[in-house]
Amino acid sequence: MRQLIALFVALTLMAGTCKEGKEGGGDAAAKLKGSKWLLQTLNGKPIDQGLGERTPYLQLAEGDQVNGNSGCNQFFGSFTLEGSTLKFTNLGATKMYCHDTMELEGKFTSALHATDGFGLDGDVLRLMQGDRELAVLRAQ
Repeated sequence: MRQLIALFVALTLMAGTCKEGKEGGGDAAAKLKGSKWLLQTLNGKPIDQGLGERTPYLQLAEGDQVNGNSGCNQFFGSFTLEGSTLKFTNLGATKMYCHDTMELEGKFTSALHATDGFGLDGDVLRLMQGDRELAVLRAQ
């Protein structure tokens, strides 16, 4: 019940603010930091949502810290957010091997390294490299 209330509050706060996030204005940073972002598409291809706990995600936290799961391994690092610019830096990760998700993990990690911008449309986050959409994530 507590998670449903938190989700409702987060969605209510994000409702009707897509233009602000796309332009990098308003309080995009607060919106980005308040959610767990689950990967939906990568390089234009849908992600198997049957991965359960292995579905890649990221979380942006206070102190400009990023953490998440890339399909097998946990990752961590820093990010910078200025206007519509978003960059991930100093990324590190655990070193487990998961045969069924290693290809996905490599592509997601590459997308994070290549990200230089973002679009925010309600509960949808788009990681961008210039005008190219690298990944689409949805707030949980």
